[in-house]
Amino acid sequence: MIFMVDLRELYLLLKEHWGHLSWWPAESAFEVAVGAILTQRTAWRNVESAIMRLKEKQAMHPDGILGIPEFELADMLRCCGFYRQKSTYLRDFCRFLVSEFEGDIEKMNAMGVEDARQALLLVRGIGQETADSILLYACGVSTFVIDEYTRRIVSRIERTEKPGYLVLKRRFESELPPDINIYRQFHALLVELGKGYCKSKPECRGCPAFTVCLTAGASVEREQRVAQK
Repeated sequence: MIFMVDLRELYLLLKEHWGHLSWWPAESAFEVAVGAILTQRTAWRNVESAIMRLKEKQAMHPDGILGIPEFELADMLRCCGFYRQKSTYLRDFCRFLVSEFEGDIEKMNAMGVEDARQALLLVRGIGQETADSILLYACGVSTFVIDEYTRRIVSRIERTEKPGYLVLKRRFESELPPDINIYRQFHALLVELGKGYCKSKPECRGCPAFTVCLTAGASVEREQRVAQK
């Protein structure tokens, strides 16, 4: 029988351990979207540096970014890594907002979640995780974000292969109430778990998910056997 963790139980365990986590600090919905694009394959502190540069230039809006020469924008994003690609992605996203929504990202809210998601996925550089991040955090749409931490955590808890993005996304959305605050909070808690305990090399002792994790249980059993020899 395949072990399947109760996601609601996991949520409560993590929430009891960390409490409420504030997540994705930003001054506007557009800034959230910019962060979602720039954070691909880089640390958040680097994204913060790039966002600060855009604000100093008073360019934290689609027309402002499109008004910066491409070579200059790329240089401003250099701290984020893959800065030439990200400059192109950011400009394409801004063109998309201007042409489809008059530059106002909040107008996407009028679309159905699937239509909005598919529209975002057609923009160069926006994959499934980035699209869902924009919809959940910038637009306030009930869509769950699956990142590498989440895939790693679930696969370790259940001792299975890492699930595919859409399979895991649909599972979270089917087992949880469609509550934006729960989606945001659970995602933040999973990131915290991935950074603090469920790292590339897991640190199982003290982990708040220990009681529901098959990998953690097996790890302790191995330690006990070694200690008894």
